[in-house]
Parts: sequence; structure tokens; C-alpha cells
Amino acid sequence: MPGQSTKAIADSFWANFLGCRIEDLALPQTTVVPHASLAGYLGLWVFRRQSSIIISAPPALVDTIAAAVGGPSVTDLFSEAALLQLLGDSIDRIIGPATICYADASSFNPIEPRNSRLLITTDTASLLRLSTACGQEEWSHAGLELGKMPIFGCFAETGDLAAAAAYELWGEQIAPIGVVTHPAHRSRGFAKAAVSAACEHGLSQGLLMQYRTLESNVPSMGVLRLLGFRQYAEHFAVRLRE
Repeated sequence: MPGQSTKAIADSFWANFLGCRIEDLALPQTTVVPHASLAGYLGLWVFRRQSSIIISAPPALVDTIAAAVGGPSVTDLFSEAALLQLLGDSIDRIIGPATICYADASSFNPIEPRNSRLLITTDTASLLRLSTACGQEEWSHAGLELGKMPIFGCFAETGDLAAAAAYELWGEQIAPIGVVTHPAHRSRGFAKAAVSAACEHGLSQGLLMQYRTLESNVPSMGVLRLLGFRQYAEHFAVRLRE
């Protein structure tokens, strides 16, 4: 992590999100807790921070899962194969592993902004065209909403909006980033420039920038490494059948 203050902010947020104690995030064990922030979610959130695993589960399943995970080691449990063995046919879908990374003022490595800038209401049409090109699922995952959060766009030489990045606020200090790139403009650095601009803005507001992505997403992993994000934790989201 970039620094102790960053770690303290992240620890406090995730302990509250998961419904565990802050000290549980540092214990070399598996802890099963009932959903806190995820109340109502039919599934598990399997969170690993170094040698600690926290499993957030529906309240009715906590005792059963706690008894079942008493044997596997931390390394063995945090894998798709182990989760399939643990939950079997009750699993609808496993998403992950995903990495959770942070950048603060000491670690952030800004890049050339190119044609990046803060989007305003007159950019709505450009943003809608980008949304249509990316598709509903990709756009939904990014969570960009003009008027509700600062959105930074990076424009191609043609004037088209090639990529957009934005951040929202979780709690008082954590700012997770979402980003999308037009399919016709990928692998050209537009997303990196947009994310860099969003990070620079958020850091200037005293926020801690968060980047979360699937570890299998090679381009996205490249963006976070280039910009100075450092890994804090990993997680799986396990959706269960009705």
C-alpha cells in the first residue's frame, strides 16, 4: 500500500462493508460473517487481504459455511475450484478473481492528458454515442452518470469521444473509478488518459482513488499498474441459485 494512512482508510471501509472487525483483516484465518452492506444479496463475497479471508454470506448460511470452511487453508479456499467444491450445484455464477487497488498522492503516476477534459452538459450527445457503441452491459459495469459525478473524456483526433472515466464517492474518502472505451478506439491509450485525468481530479479533492477489475482483464490491469495503483485485496463474487 502507498502508506499507512491509505491502509487505515481502506481497512476501515472494508471492515464496515463486510461487517467484520478491522483486526479480522490481518488475521491468518477464514472468517464468515453475515452480510452487512450486501444485505439482501443472494450470494457470497469472498474477500482476501494477504493471509486473511473474509466471507460475507446471507445470514441463513453463515453457520453452514463456517462449519464447511474449517478445513481448507487460505490458499486452497481462494480459488474457483475450491468454491465449486464448497458450494456445488448451489452456485449460479462465480465472478473473479478481481483485484482491488488504490492510488494516493504518493503513488499516483499521471500520464500525458492528450485530449482529456471534464465533460459538461453539452457533451451529452457524445457520451450517449459512446454508451451505444460500448453496449448496455459494459456501460452498466462502468457506472457512468453525467450530472451525478465528474466524468472525464478523452477525445480522438477525429473529435469523437474515445473513452470516458469517472469516480463516485464511497463513504467519505474512497473514490472508485469506472471507465469505458469506444470499441473502435481501443488499445490506443485513450482509457489510460481518461483514468489519469479522473484520478488527478479526485486526488486534488483529498480522495483515495480505487480501481477494481478482473485479474483476467489484461488491458485494465495494465492501466492500473502504469498509473501507480497498488493492490490492497482480491475478491470473488459468488451468485447462488434461488
